[in-house]
Amino acid sequence: MAITMSLLGSMQTVWQLVAIRFLAGLIGIRATFFLAGGLIFVSFIMTTLLLKEERRAPNQPKRKGGGWRIASGIKR
Repeated sequence: MAITMSLLGSMQTVWQLVAIRFLAGLIGIRATFFLAGGLIFVSFIMTTLLLKEERRAPNQPKRKGGGWRIASGIKR
């Protein structure tokens, strides 16, 4: 379904658009949402389990005040 929806932008004639919409209708909109939800869940699980990041201490001292004061030119 994702492929058929991506192909909608590359259609050059009205009949190609009708054909691809017909193909998308055969697959079904409800099944598409279940499939997309499943893929999002699988990618969440893979990201959680397979991505490891080392903890590191920040090496910059904390600044006082916000960045908006500097950007707007307001001085104390």
